[in-house]
Amino acid sequence: MGIPRRHARQAAAATPDRDTRYFYANVPRKVLRQGSVLVCGLVASILCTCFIPAARGQAGGSTLCKRGYKYAGLQSATGTSGIRANLKILAQPVVLTGHVAGWVGVGGPNAGPGGTAQWLQVGYFAFPDGSMQLYYEVELPNSAPQYHVVKGRVTPGEAHLVSIREVSGHPGMWQIRVDGVPVGPAYFLAGSHGRYQPQGIGESWNPTASECNTYAWLFRGVEVAKGPGGSWVVAKSSHQWHDAGYSLKLIPPDSFATVSR
Repeated sequence: MGIPRRHARQAAAATPDRDTRYFYANVPRKVLRQGSVLVCGLVASILCTCFIPAARGQAGGSTLCKRGYKYAGLQSATGTSGIRANLKILAQPVVLTGHVAGWVGVGGPNAGPGGTAQWLQVGYFAFPDGSMQLYYEVELPNSAPQYHVVKGRVTPGEAHLVSIREVSGHPGMWQIRVDGVPVGPAYFLAGSHGRYQPQGIGESWNPTASECNTYAWLFRGVEVAKGPGGSWVVAKSSHQWHDAGYSLKLIPPDSFATVSR
């Protein structure tokens, strides 16, 4: 079974145009402390309210989080050839320190040849200054993670169809798409065919013990691919993450939300 990416992103060499988030992870920034309005509708009854009071935005999370990565989300029951979801930003994240992200992905820190790190992921990433980006990330064996900006600014209420799928006729070759359009080249992930169990994850990283960062992501219409370039079917989860400070809200038959408590 794969696990989310527990790795030292913050230690990677950064360049402003590609790895902007590493800079923010290490340099103190003034946090934009503001309330957030949730997008009402499908998840209103699950998230209980369509408004997060400004006081909570000013204080950050009410739960204390230990240093490190925290996750909430789901993983496919079996190895498949891809994952897609309509990923929506339900509320403005409050990042007191480190970062938060919401993504779909394949692979993991020990998923490559000889236990090396190898993965792809695509989704949203939020910084301590209140800004958010639509991004994808690539980790290939024996190299640093590569962070790529797809859209430099995204806002609460925004949604995009994000997917990662093996290329038809090329097992082990994976293509990332956003709203049906390829972003970046196809990537070869050695040994991945038939093995990788896709994930949909809400993520927070705190470099020190502090109040938890906050986020709320909605994963709608989650599906997995039956084969390289194959048709999409409803995913069956086998593992759930809901680390301290974060919750997984299932929305049958094919959706879920990951939110801070």
